[in-house]
Amino acid sequence: MPLTANALGRIDKEEIKALKLSIWLFYIIFIGYDAFYFLIYIPMQKVELGASLNDGLGLWYHLIGLLLLPICFGLYKKSKLYTIKYFFFITYNLLDMINNLLIYYNTNESFRAGNFTEVVFIFFAPIFINKIYYWTVTIGIMVKYLITGLALQTTDVLLPLILLLLISVISYIILTRINSYINALIAINDEMNQKEKLINLGQMATGIAHEIRNPLTSLKGFIQLQQESPLSKSDYTPIMKQEVDRIGTIVDDLMILGKPKREINTQVNLVEIVDYAISICEQIAIGTNIKLIKEYEPLPINIKGDEKQLKQLVINLVKNAVESMVETGEVRIQISADSKDRVVLTVTDHGCGIPQEHLEKLFIPFFTTKADGTGLGLMVTNQIVLDHNGEIKIHSEVGKGTTINIFLPKE
Repeated sequence: MPLTANALGRIDKEEIKALKLSIWLFYIIFIGYDAFYFLIYIPMQKVELGASLNDGLGLWYHLIGLLLLPICFGLYKKSKLYTIKYFFFITYNLLDMINNLLIYYNTNESFRAGNFTEVVFIFFAPIFINKIYYWTVTIGIMVKYLITGLALQTTDVLLPLILLLLISVISYIILTRINSYINALIAINDEMNQKEKLINLGQMATGIAHEIRNPLTSLKGFIQLQQESPLSKSDYTPIMKQEVDRIGTIVDDLMILGKPKREINTQVNLVEIVDYAISICEQIAIGTNIKLIKEYEPLPINIKGDEKQLKQLVINLVKNAVESMVETGEVRIQISADSKDRVVLTVTDHGCGIPQEHLEKLFIPFFTTKADGTGLGLMVTNQIVLDHNGEIKIHSEVGKGTTINIFLPKE
C-alpha cells in the first residue's frame, strides 16, 4: 500500500531529526577534538610531538569540513533530503583520506591512525534505520584505510581497521535489533488495526441493516396497502419515493466513506464551491423565513481538493444549519484566512443547538438526533475534512445555535 502524504511527512521529520543529531555530534567532535588536541594537549607536553594544525591540508581541512554544512542545507532546500547523509559521509571520508595522504606520504613518520569522527559515523548509522547507509559507511571507511595503507605501504592501518570493524559489528547488531523491534511493532499495529476494522465492520453492518430495513419495511407496508385496496383514493407513491430516496442517501454516504483515500492535487476555487452549495440549499429554505447570508468577498480562494467532495461537505453543513431552525432564522457562511497557510470556512446558525453530551458522538456512525436522519452526514463531512488534511471544530449551545469551523490548507 502506498504511503500517504501524512506518513511521508512523518518519515521526513524523523530523517531530519537523525540528520541533526549525527551532524551536530560530528562537528562537536570534528572541531572540539582537534581544538583540544592542538591548542591544549600539545602545548602542555614537554616533548615535541611532531603534529601541527598546518599538516596536510592545514586549516583548509577544517574549513572544507565546515563548508559541508551549508551545502547540506542547500540539498535540503532542493528536496534532496535522503541524499544528505550519503553526501556528507562520502565527502568527509574523501577529505580525511586526502589529508592523511598529504601528511604521511613520502615521510618517515609513523601513521597515527584513528579518527573519532569515524566512530560517530559507524556507531550512529543505525539511527537512520537504513542498511544501505550502514554498509556505505562501514565499507567506505574500510576502503579508505586499505587505500591509505597501500599508498603509504604501512601496516599501521590494521589496528584501527580491526577496531572499527568490531565497532561496526556492534552497530550492525543494534541496527538489526531496531529493525526487528520496529517490524514487531508494525505487525502488532497491523493486527490491532485489522481487529478494529472487523469490529467497526460489524457495527457498521448492524447499523446499515437497521437503517435500510426501516424504509424497506415502510415500502413493503405501503405496497401491501396498494395491493389490498387498488381502488382506494389514497396515493402512497410520494411517501414510497421519499423512502427510496432515503435509502439512496444512505448508499451515497457509504460510498464516500468506503472509497480509499487518494492523493488530492486538483486546484479548486473554494468560493465557487460554497456559492454552488448555497444555491442548492436555498431550495431547501424555500417556503420559510430562513435567510442564507454570505459573508465573504467574491474573490478566488484556491485550495487543493476534490470539488465533488467539498461541495458535499458544504451542502451537509448548510443543510444541517437550515434544518436546525424552525421556519425563521439566519445561516451565516463565512470564508476567511486563518493564517498564511490555512483558510477557514465557518457556518453559523441560530437553531436549537446541540447538547454537550451529544457533541462527542456527532461523528459516530448512525448517531443522529433527527427523526428522519441517517446519522452519516457529519461522519461523511468529517471524513472529507480529514481527506483534505483539514480540521473541524464545533461549538454549540442549546437554544442559541451552532458554529462549525472547517480549517483547510491553502494550495
